[in-house]
Amino acid sequence: MRLIKLFSRPLVQVFAAASLFAVIGQTNTLYANSASMSQPNYNYFSGGISEYSNGQRGINVYGQFEIQNQFFVLGKYEQVTRRLASTERSSQTIAETGIGRYFRMLDGTTADVSVTGGRLSFSQNVFNTGTNFYTLNTGISHREGAWELRGGYRYVDFSGENSYHGFVGSVFYYVAPQMQLGVQFNDVYGRSSYTFGARFVF
Repeated sequence: MRLIKLFSRPLVQVFAAASLFAVIGQTNTLYANSASMSQPNYNYFSGGISEYSNGQRGINVYGQFEIQNQFFVLGKYEQVTRRLASTERSSQTIAETGIGRYFRMLDGTTADVSVTGGRLSFSQNVFNTGTNFYTLNTGISHREGAWELRGGYRYVDFSGENSYHGFVGSVFYYVAPQMQLGVQFNDVYGRSSYTFGARFVF
């Protein structure tokens, strides 16, 4: 029943539809324009469903695009909810955008650093009452065959409130040259979370 209720949300339906079209397109161009088979990739669109240690659940979409000279831009949108009673729930909306750069270290290994600015709203509308924040992110990614792994550090400073920092990590597997499935771990906001999702590489 929880799964049925989850897929009744508009944002989930949009993500599901986008995923379906992406998979169809992926099938037509599976080997026509495959991603690099030896380096971590910085061009992809992803989406996932998150489970938090405090009982919250979320859904997010994320995009990252390399522009030039190993610089990349990124953006993320996430909605998080928690059931308070049978007819009540709390909501949070998080949106952030930023820029970063990666550095090639060894064959199949890169380091990256990025900064973002964003907003946290305590509702389903990111422009409602909330607080602004900025982040500093660093990490090391490694590509080993069809596996891509990343471990890093994230610092978040909320305007007029406390700052948070902690470990982030991810493991993804190429099920096709332009599609990955995997899990991400986040232990930053005084609560840990796991996100299960898919990436569509371009």
